[in-house]
Amino acid sequence: MQLILHVLTSTHDQIFRIYLQTMISISRNCLFHYLATLSCSLSMMSYGINFSWTSPYLPILTSNTSIIPMTSEEGSWCAISPIPGCVIGALISANLADRIGRKHTILVLAPVVLACFVAIGYVRNYWWLLTLRMVIGIADGAAFALVPMYVGEIVEPQFRGFLASLSYLFYVAGGLVINIIGPAYSIFGSSMISAAIPAIHFLSFAFMPESPYYLVKANKCEQAEHSLRILRGNQDIRKTIEALKDAAKQEAQLGEKPVLGDIWRVPSNRKACFIFLIASLASRAAAKAPLISYTMAVFEEAGTNISTVNSTIAYCTVELVVAFITTCFIIDRFGKRFLVIVSSMGCVVTLAMMAVYFFLKYFDHAAVEYLGWFPLATLITYNVLFNIGLAFAQMCYLSELFPMNVKANALSLAEIWNCLSSAFCIKMFQMLTDWSGTLAVTFLVFAVWSLVLFVFIVKYVPETKGKSLEEIQVFLILSTVPTIVCIVGLIWASESPRYLLEASREVEALAVYQRLHRLNNSRTQYGLTELELPGRSAYRERMSPTRNIIKHGVNSFREAFQFVSCPANFRSTLLLASLHFLLGFLYTGLTTYTSAIMQDQRDHKYFSDKQYISNENYTGVVFNSTLENREYQNALFKNATFTHLLLNHVGFVNCTVIESEFIDVKASVSYFKDSSIIDSRFIDTDLTTHHFVNCSLINNTFLSVISDCTTNFDYNNHLEELHQETTEWSTIMAVALVVLGFGLECGKASRRRFMYVAMLVVGGSAIGILFMADYTKARIIDVSMRVWLTCAVNALTLVVVEGYPCHLRCTAHGMMRSLFHIASLCAIPIYNVLVQEPVMFSVILTVLLALYGAFISKEIQDNSKVLL
Repeated sequence: MQLILHVLTSTHDQIFRIYLQTMISISRNCLFHYLATLSCSLSMMSYGINFSWTSPYLPILTSNTSIIPMTSEEGSWCAISPIPGCVIGALISANLADRIGRKHTILVLAPVVLACFVAIGYVRNYWWLLTLRMVIGIADGAAFALVPMYVGEIVEPQFRGFLASLSYLFYVAGGLVINIIGPAYSIFGSSMISAAIPAIHFLSFAFMPESPYYLVKANKCEQAEHSLRILRGNQDIRKTIEALKDAAKQEAQLGEKPVLGDIWRVPSNRKACFIFLIASLASRAAAKAPLISYTMAVFEEAGTNISTVNSTIAYCTVELVVAFITTCFIIDRFGKRFLVIVSSMGCVVTLAMMAVYFFLKYFDHAAVEYLGWFPLATLITYNVLFNIGLAFAQMCYLSELFPMNVKANALSLAEIWNCLSSAFCIKMFQMLTDWSGTLAVTFLVFAVWSLVLFVFIVKYVPETKGKSLEEIQVFLILSTVPTIVCIVGLIWASESPRYLLEASREVEALAVYQRLHRLNNSRTQYGLTELELPGRSAYRERMSPTRNIIKHGVNSFREAFQFVSCPANFRSTLLLASLHFLLGFLYTGLTTYTSAIMQDQRDHKYFSDKQYISNENYTGVVFNSTLENREYQNALFKNATFTHLLLNHVGFVNCTVIESEFIDVKASVSYFKDSSIIDSRFIDTDLTTHHFVNCSLINNTFLSVISDCTTNFDYNNHLEELHQETTEWSTIMAVALVVLGFGLECGKASRRRFMYVAMLVVGGSAIGILFMADYTKARIIDVSMRVWLTCAVNALTLVVVEGYPCHLRCTAHGMMRSLFHIASLCAIPIYNVLVQEPVMFSVILTVLLALYGAFISKEIQDNSKVLL
């Protein structure tokens, strides 16, 4: 209380001094580096939401029930509407940042984004929607230029790599957020949730310090010192202040600012532009921008047996996880060129695989029936491959290839180029799909385009790992020397004798022939028809750029295979391989087995409570409340009205429906069977022809029906179940893995003992779930088994890492994990057959496998106490 009174009675300078002292006391170990970066990067989540907004809502907006009716053509313009705004934002961001500061420019964008999200919740006009999304795009373009600038100026070099990558991670997280809340909420609800993000960003970022570099540049040295004290804590900031002053003086002494023409006039800059264009075009050819805007539409068109919502969430989650792993652990360990080559070729293969799938689907091939998992698996693989290379390639090369005097102009031009090329790709995706009527042609075109760019990447894109910016500039300058020499040489070189001879210029051909003969004294006979092009044999013998990579990979695999198969290690390798195969089989098999049991329990609950109503006459009756767990048999519904209700597990068998109305009716696991429906109207319902089994439909009217609605499926119930399952699974899993880590590292439990206990628990749980008639208890046992199996897999990973040499661990672990996934594929058909038989067969198989796993886990060699 005394502190509050002291603050209230203090002057402005005293309040600022108290604030400064408080901030300095908090900022030990550079805490404000993280706080300022997190608060600043939070703005990128709003822009990720804006770019991915069309993924969940475009199929709704282009349907018959849309509150903002639009065609497929208009929907594509809605998808690319933020991109023109990004161009404007990129152009004005640099000027604003130098005039009012980095912090205040980023801060002023938050209220604009907040107001636009709130307005989107209320808008009912197509053009207003485009305008609001474009305004958010203006803020987006400015933030993409300003957030990396601000983070780079406030963060110390040792933290810069990781913290600079957070902005992209928040951007990806925004796409994941809108794809999760989009199917669960209306446009109004999701807009209000999205509006909370810029509000939190504004409230948190308002207390963050300004960039010290900007303050020094603006001759506000005292404020720059205050800012540095907040950011660096108790560190000595005098050297940093002097360095910032020297940098500002050098920039002021440069005088005239560089112009855009410098990017094209200097040969090394032209080379950098060429490399950047290759990387950027390869990223666009991989169809990432269209897949962000049309994620749900692609999964819906694929018609998989996995729900569109689940597929989209899995797709976006994988992108977020892989982006985090790549930016934090992979980029600095592998060369950028190697990752870009692998990423580009992987995108070519996965896009081609998607094209093949849609061709099979277009021609109604029988194989499509068994490939319901294929689109999700392929697109997740595509997402992984894209994010390990092409996702960061253009920005990395942009920051490394251009010198400081033209980097600002290069960043602006690159942002404009990225916006325009993304808009072109999104529009081309929609036009190709509408023109061909199938996504097969679209994916094939992008695959071929990616293949062409892959050739250019292999040939022209350099490796920059381990090189300073000065070394990269020297490389670019030297790489242009052969081109210049070649041009000069061609000016002074002679024409081809063969061409001159074919052009009937024999005298000139003979003169050139004699001159070449004098220069090459090793030839004793020289005829025009025997002339060989110089360098052709050398070109033929040149090693392929990818041959070293392939050779290294083959050698590593061969060495790892020889190590694991030698007599000294063969027994332990066989044990580890068997356990990996066993765990993969058990994990997938138990999921299938327990899901079948719990589904039977859920269905039994509904069927045991169902009411059977027969031979009733409902003439002129109005139904306006939820109908649940009923089956009407031989009933008459004449002039009946079903309005604003939910049909949950309701069946109509041998019923007659005459001149009745179904208005705003939602159906969950409901159906009409062997019934006659005559002169009835279905308005704003999700009852389609899929819900009528062997029925006679005569002169009925279907208005504003949700098209292609699947039978026995309700999104709201499904999302609730998915949310409950995810919460249970993630919460218990997080705690279990933390406990596992502490237990294995700090406790006395060995890997061998833990594996033994885990297998016994899984076997006992498999027996216990058989006797659980209650769904909740069965669910608890199911989650527990998955947790134990996941912990066992992680413990087994430690055994592999600790038992193999450093240079073979990745290869050995990859070989073991491949067995895990092969076993998962084998378990699916086996358990699918067993669940159709008496449940005891599944239990016996599971218990036997678990006991066998416990038996062989006792033979594992424990190297936990051995130094790696």
